[in-house]
Amino acid sequence: MTIAFLFFLACGDGGIEEQAVPDALTRPEPDPAQMEAWRCAGRDWTHSGAFPGDASAPPVECWRLETGGTTFAWPVAAPGIVVVADEAGHVVAADPATGEERWRADVGEPVRGAPALTDGSVYLSLGRGAVVSLDRVTGTVRWRVELAGPCDVGPTPYGNFLYVPDESGALFALDGLTGGVVWVYAATSPILAHPAVDERCVYFASQDGMVGALDRRTGEGVWSVRVEGRAYGGVTLAGGALYVAARSGQLAALDPADGALAAQTTLGQPPVGLPVVTGGVVVLAHDGAKVAALSADGLTELWQAGLGDYPGGGAAVVGGTVVCPTWFGTLRGYNLNDGTKLWEVKLGGMCDAPPVCDDEGRMLVLRRDGVLICFKISTEVPA
Repeated sequence: MTIAFLFFLACGDGGIEEQAVPDALTRPEPDPAQMEAWRCAGRDWTHSGAFPGDASAPPVECWRLETGGTTFAWPVAAPGIVVVADEAGHVVAADPATGEERWRADVGEPVRGAPALTDGSVYLSLGRGAVVSLDRVTGTVRWRVELAGPCDVGPTPYGNFLYVPDESGALFALDGLTGGVVWVYAATSPILAHPAVDERCVYFASQDGMVGALDRRTGEGVWSVRVEGRAYGGVTLAGGALYVAARSGQLAALDPADGALAAQTTLGQPPVGLPVVTGGVVVLAHDGAKVAALSADGLTELWQAGLGDYPGGGAAVVGGTVVCPTWFGTLRGYNLNDGTKLWEVKLGGMCDAPPVCDDEGRMLVLRRDGVLICFKISTEVPA
C-alpha cells in the first residue's frame, strides 16, 4: 500500500495548485463540543445510525418538500437545517420546522451519498468524481476539488478535515475550509463504504476485503487486516468496536486499536445500508427482505423481522425503535428489544435512503422521486 502526501489548494475553477504547508495541519481544530452538531451519513462521523427521541408511536406527517429530481443521496438534518440533493444536481436547504425552502443550488452533477453539514458549510460528493463545498446560509459555492475517480460515498467531516473515498481506491483527506488536499491514501481496490473517524484514526474498508486504520492527520498506516467479502455501505465505529458488513452477508466486529477480529457472523444475504449500533445491539437490514438485530459483543442473532419487500436504503434506530423504509414505499417501526412490529406508514413512493432525525422530534424520509417527508415524533427518550 502506498501513501502519497499531496499539499495542494483547490482553485475556483476546480483545479488544484501547490500549497507549501497544509493549513489543516497548523490551524487549531474545533472543540469536540462544537462538532457535536455536525452531521453526515449515519448521523455523525461514527456512522452509528442511532438518533435520540421516541418513535414507538406511529409518526405523524408534518410537511413535504420536492427537490425536483430523482435522488439516490441520503438526506441530512442538523440544528436548524435539513439538506437534500438529487441526480439532477439540485441541492435544497429547508427549515426543518416548516419545510420552507431556505435556498436552492445547482451543482451541475448528480449528488451521491449523504451531504455533510458543519457549522458553516455543506459538503457534497458528486458522482462523476468531485467534492464541492457550499455556504450553509446561502448555498453559494465556496470551493470544488476533483477526485481521482467517481464517488458514490458522502463526505465525513472531523476536526479540520473532510474524508472522501472514491472508486479508484483513493481516500482523500481535504482541508474542510479551503478544499486543499492534505493527503491521499491509495487502497488496493475501490472504496465504496463510508469511512469512520475518531480522534486518532480514520477507518476504511475496500472492495477486496481490506480494512485499515490511518492516522487521520497524516494518512500514515496504523494497521490493516483482511475480512471476508467486499465491504459495502460503510464502517461503523460504536461501543468500542468497528463493524464492517460485506456483500457476501458477512458482518465482522474488529478492535479499533489494532484490527483484531472480535466477532464474526453471516446474515446469509447482502446487507443494505450501514450497520446501526446502539445500546449493545447491532441492527442491519438485508436483501432477504428482513431487518436483523444482533448482540454487539458476540454478533449472536437476537431477532429478525420481515419487511414485506426489499429494504430501502437501510435502517435507523430512534430511541428504542428500529425504523426501516422499504423499496416500494412503506415505513415500518419495530421494537429494538424483540423485533415486534409497532406501526406502519405508507410513503406513496419508492425509497432508497434510511430515515434521519433531528434533535427536536422530527424524522425525515426521502423518496426516490425527490419528495422529502417530515414526520413528528416524540423528543422524550423511552424508558
